[in-house]
Amino acid sequence: MKITVLSHNLSSNAAMRAHRLALAATQFAEVKLIGPVERQGLWPALPPEPWIATSPERRLPRFAHAW
Repeated sequence: MKITVLSHNLSSNAAMRAHRLALAATQFAEVKLIGPVERQGLWPALPPEPWIATSPERRLPRFAHAW
């Protein structure tokens, strides 16, 4: 099973909530956490994971079409 967790911003603390959800899902599925990232980069507390993917697009609908 594959699960994609979508975060509205990987540069803010909201990324940690999405990360925890994705981390829990890794117990039973292949997971990818995706979301836009601002110039300052990923949220500093976010652990580096190979299943996190970023997008330079910040707004819909372009963000949806980036994937």
